[in-house]
Amino acid sequence: MKRILLTLGILAVVVVMVLVAGCTGAQGLIGQTGATGATGATGATGATGATGVNGVSVTNATVNSSGHLIITLSNGTTIDAGYVKGATGAAGYGVTGPQGPKGDKGDQGIQGIQGDKGDTGDKGPAGQDGISGAYVVLAQKETSWQPKEDGAVGILLYNPVGDEFEYDFKAYGLELNTFYCLIYYADGYPGNNPGALIATGSSDGSGNLSLGGSMELGMDLPTPPDANVWSNPLSYDYSLAPDFYAHSWGAKIWLVPSDCYDAGTYSITSWSPSRFLFETDLITYYDTDD
Repeated sequence: MKRILLTLGILAVVVVMVLVAGCTGAQGLIGQTGATGATGATGATGATGATGVNGVSVTNATVNSSGHLIITLSNGTTIDAGYVKGATGAAGYGVTGPQGPKGDKGDQGIQGIQGDKGDTGDKGPAGQDGISGAYVVLAQKETSWQPKEDGAVGILLYNPVGDEFEYDFKAYGLELNTFYCLIYYADGYPGNNPGALIATGSSDGSGNLSLGGSMELGMDLPTPPDANVWSNPLSYDYSLAPDFYAHSWGAKIWLVPSDCYDAGTYSITSWSPSRFLFETDLITYYDTDD
């Protein structure tokens, strides 16, 4: 009997446990999030940390004569950062601006200290005696007998008195590389009354001619039978139109190409006035030993 009761008791416990455990049910819905809790109180300040190491800064930076960048730090260290100088740039260009206004005159500077006196130089050679007294201009002329504008021109310096006729002659605008004769043209034509050859020479590649020296003419200028001697009753007054010379009478000096002149007879052999330089005034010369 006791054994039956014990068995029934065990069965009852098992049934109860089965009933209690039962099968696992489905998961329930997630509940809503709860409200945030209140902030907690601030914690106490922590202890001060140890002092950090001093930082390093740049105190100077320069480019040396070799074009290298040298950096100096606050701790005294220098760093060569290498070559930093660029190549020379191309030349700039631009329009030149207008000239600015003239500035005010500056104050006079302080006078400098006087230098030591230099040694006396050697005496130079004696210069040649210059030609003094008179000149006459020779020029190309128009058909109106007036000087041609922009034509060839020459100037003769001469001594009006002396034992020789001294002269210095320069001409410009002549035919290139051409021989010329500087002559005393004694009227009338062809100029050998008596006439004289004073000098000859060739123009250069620019049409310039230079003659100089002295000539023993053996006569005064002008001299008979030149029609322009003052004592000649046929003498023409060149102070009148169309010449308007400063002198009424005197000698004519011309420059003519050598191929138009006979130096042996002092005669014009070819009348080519466009190639001649004519007087623009008359001259006189007194030969002291004639």
